[in-house]
Amino acid sequence: MILIDKNSKKPLYLQIYEEIFNQIQNEELATGDVLIPTRVLAKELGVSRNTVDQAYSQLVLEGLVVSKRGSGYIVSPTNDYSNNDNISTPPVILPQEDKNIVFDFNWRVTENRLFRHDFWRQCITHTLTVLENRDFFNTPSRNGEPVLQHAIAKKSFIFRKIHSNPDDIVLSPDIYEALSIIYDLFDPKEYNIILTNPTNPAVKEVVTRKRFNIDYIELTNDGIDIDQLYKYKKSILCVKTNHHFPTGVTFSAENRMALVKWANETNSYIIEDDSSHELIYTQNYYPSLKACDTENRVFYAISYSVTLSPGSRLAFFIMLPQFSEKYNALYEHYSNPVPIIAQYALTEYIEKKYLLRHKRRYKTHNTNKNRILLDAIKKYFDDKIEISGEKAGLYLVVSPKNNMTEEQLVSSALKFGIKVYPISKYYNNISTAPKNSVILGYSSILIDNIEKGIALLYKAWFK
Repeated sequence: MILIDKNSKKPLYLQIYEEIFNQIQNEELATGDVLIPTRVLAKELGVSRNTVDQAYSQLVLEGLVVSKRGSGYIVSPTNDYSNNDNISTPPVILPQEDKNIVFDFNWRVTENRLFRHDFWRQCITHTLTVLENRDFFNTPSRNGEPVLQHAIAKKSFIFRKIHSNPDDIVLSPDIYEALSIIYDLFDPKEYNIILTNPTNPAVKEVVTRKRFNIDYIELTNDGIDIDQLYKYKKSILCVKTNHHFPTGVTFSAENRMALVKWANETNSYIIEDDSSHELIYTQNYYPSLKACDTENRVFYAISYSVTLSPGSRLAFFIMLPQFSEKYNALYEHYSNPVPIIAQYALTEYIEKKYLLRHKRRYKTHNTNKNRILLDAIKKYFDDKIEISGEKAGLYLVVSPKNNMTEEQLVSSALKFGIKVYPISKYYNNISTAPKNSVILGYSSILIDNIEKGIALLYKAWFK
């Protein structure tokens, strides 16, 4: 049954559209169901046929229904995941310099087909429809749109046990813009920045521009060297605890608790990048630092580029309440750079559980890739190679036992049409970098190509 309110200010076609939209999402209308003919529905509701046509046209535009001559409007199989694996994707056109590469073990690019473009298109189109009377040229809210702030706060509590005030959530186009804002809250004359060695060079660039002194700290097999960390007081530690880049280290629960304790005892702060928490392939649960933070010492940040797409340009961080006043003063005239339409679309993507479905699908797919890659390495290399970082993330660090240097490993692989990536350039002091290790990513390579690529890589390095 479709109900409309003729006294409402909301357009009648939009009311009809939303009623049917909700019936499809709630599975009251299933794939293959035929909608009531436009003429019949118009008569039942006491509206013009053009009004119903407009509502149905919007549903067609969003891919929720299809129009078939002789059959009418039929609910399309939008929510059927089983059909998605057969969706063909356009061929990837590689840059000129990469045309000789057969297998690219990259970790920065994800498979296009994993992302449900139809779901995202629904959210974008629905947002435009619902908000058609809103002036999108108004200045965006400084921190982000309240609807998205509330959705993120709810999701953060459910999945990471983080209690946060929605008003403290600040939207950002990427993690580096978030870091830039956080660093502005501190005086470089009072605080030093602690980065891990190795570290993400983009993070180092942000710190350098802010004119902070940088101290580097070494990693252990389970996280930060805590004894070394206690040498630093009144500092800001920037760290990625899940599959640290580029070593692949995932911090243990004990190490995470020790980091929070250090911050409390030394009047220091931590910026936690928790972006890869969905991509842990063991049964262990690793709490976020923020969930353990009882003294408001941890800035919590996430980028959606890890699981959605590198080009999604959506991230957020949680402001600590004691810095809100300073932030508001520094950014009094700041307009949030994340487009309003993207914020509302992401809100719907979260609330309709599309994001949850995507993350589950994404993790399942990459868990399979991780297993197939490790099995292939075992099959061809056996004990001739050492592996680290295999418990999480989208890449491994491999060290073949063949006396080749890093440069030789990269160049030898390239001769066979395989691209692997050096790790030494991410070290502050290159003398501390491993001499024979490279990064082997698997986010962009197709599952069917993994074993073929590893077999060829073995020939490049051992034959």
